[in-house]
Amino acid sequence: RIEPVHRPSPLPRGGAMEMAPSFETVIFVDVDGVLNVGVKDGKQGPLMLNETNCRYAEHYAAEVASRSGDHAERGAFEKVLSVMAKKDSPESTDNTFAELACKGQEHIAAPLLRRLAEIIVGARQQGPTQVVLASNWRRPKYVPRVRCLEQELSKLLGERFVFDARTRQLEENTAADRLRCIGDFLVSRCAAAVGAAGGRLLRAIVLDDLFIT
Repeated sequence: RIEPVHRPSPLPRGGAMEMAPSFETVIFVDVDGVLNVGVKDGKQGPLMLNETNCRYAEHYAAEVASRSGDHAERGAFEKVLSVMAKKDSPESTDNTFAELACKGQEHIAAPLLRRLAEIIVGARQQGPTQVVLASNWRRPKYVPRVRCLEQELSKLLGERFVFDARTRQLEENTAADRLRCIGDFLVSRCAAAVGAAGGRLLRAIVLDDLFIT
């Protein structure tokens, strides 16, 4: 059972708090490398850090290491094991990336999804919030995955959630391509807001690994 994310109490009215600026927030969400952990594997696509791959790595590492001619396979297992043992932050004493492995063969890590839900709740407390899918998951072939992602976020938020928008369909191969799509969205968003009442400040939160994985 998924427990909804705690909703902070409404901000107090009056005094200095009432003078605080009201923000309108746009949250750009990448998925791979943000809501899951990918392991670089040379020129191959990144290996997903999920429970299935972790079990394979632990079970077969010794066997593969004893073989000759299986350097690529051995290297892949070693990379997964190395990432599993890494601390998830410099200050962490016990938590490792192994705890961020996706369940089974799934593509979303529950702790990272919960962090996203907390960010959304926090932003909504400060004003209108738009959540924009900026990931490659915005491609038509990933529609089923996106629906599952929206359903899981709905459970955490305690209300129906769907992405408010998506960045435009542009071929992306580099971080610059991704930033260009995000920038184009913000330009359009600001142009549409010209002359709108309210005088809110617009801020952007970009949750993206920018192709580092």
